[in-house]
Amino acid sequence: MTQKYKVIIGYGRSREEHQMIRELTQEFQKEWNNVIFSLTESKEEAEQEIEDAHIYFGSRLGPELLKRARQLIWVHYSSAGVNHALYAELLQSPLLLTSSKGLHPPYISEYIIASIFYFYECLGQAAKLQQKREWNKARLVENKSLLAGEKILILGLGHIGEATARKLYALGADVHGVKRRVREKYLDGISVHPAEEMDDLLGVSDIVIDILPLTDETRGMMDEAFFSRMKDGALFINVGRGEHVVEKALLKEAHRFRGIVLDATSEEPLSADSPLWSVPNILLTQHSSGDFKEYTKGATLFFLENLTRFLNGEELKGLIDKASGY
Repeated sequence: MTQKYKVIIGYGRSREEHQMIRELTQEFQKEWNNVIFSLTESKEEAEQEIEDAHIYFGSRLGPELLKRARQLIWVHYSSAGVNHALYAELLQSPLLLTSSKGLHPPYISEYIIASIFYFYECLGQAAKLQQKREWNKARLVENKSLLAGEKILILGLGHIGEATARKLYALGADVHGVKRRVREKYLDGISVHPAEEMDDLLGVSDIVIDILPLTDETRGMMDEAFFSRMKDGALFINVGRGEHVVEKALLKEAHRFRGIVLDATSEEPLSADSPLWSVPNILLTQHSSGDFKEYTKGATLFFLENLTRFLNGEELKGLIDKASGY
């Protein structure tokens, strides 16, 4: 007899998103009629539906719902990072845990490229001159740089780091990456280094890109010592986590850098009185690098592909190592 599975989908969506997910799941059921979907619309409904569900898909499964789940075997989060949704009971459970971390690389890697060109092609300066109706071609040309040949250090070579490294290498950059577990064979043309070599690389890199996950080791690692090791005129980009950066230390060293791109900040939303807003060479992008207009649809399709893998007995995408938290 074919095993039947019940999938509960978390609440908190717009009416349009709810309808879109309903249509996608109905289409899925045409091929897999042993799967039942429960699209919840409230906390109370979720508390009731989770009791006999086998699979959870949503932004966060809280401890109160987990306690009610008697048959749950797999949790899939719609986000890439999951540190916001981890807690002791979940980590200690035997549940499979996955996220949508394979969904973001095309978007965030393009964002990183755009951020580099924003400073290397002086697009911010051009916009300011335009606002003032000031023609000053000499200033723009004087500050422009060529990306090809620049030494780039990527901290974190997961899915996003790999996609970024490939694109930067294709543009002629000298790409180096730091990875906790270094494989002999990695990416053609890209130098991969163990974490112990990071300090030496900071002093010779033109661009430093943070794509690390948030762990006990990475929290606050970008401190005064970190930024003081970076070379004058370097570009720093953070698409990892705001908690990586000691912002007082960054502000102290900011004047030495060509530019600073912060997609993630320690406080979100960033308060209006934060000094980060007023630093001329800081670009703030409000944690938007991995978001796009139809994110919910993309995350749902990613989950349904993973669900197909699950039903076929194949390895799941986006598996989370509970010990490391990513």
